[in-house]
Amino acid sequence: MHLVNCAVSDRNDVVTMEIPHAGDGEENLFEARITPTALPTSARTLSVSTRTLDSLIPWKERPVSFIKCDVEGHELACLKGATALIEQI
Repeated sequence: MHLVNCAVSDRNDVVTMEIPHAGDGEENLFEARITPTALPTSARTLSVSTRTLDSLIPWKERPVSFIKCDVEGHELACLKGATALIEQI
């Protein structure tokens, strides 16, 4: 197993992630999300690398039988980036 510092999406790219503030003014990491464009906001934003599951998982070398994703509203993009992987299951 190895860790990859990226978000999973439908393309290999760099996107903007927004980290909103909670009611107490602290950052709410649980509601962080990829934003479609870099709009002006009071939330902190940062650039994040994205990768597709198809590009990350060596599924041709070792069959995949289970995928668990916790992507909080980014499910469709995650699945679009795994079409070749899903087709082999």
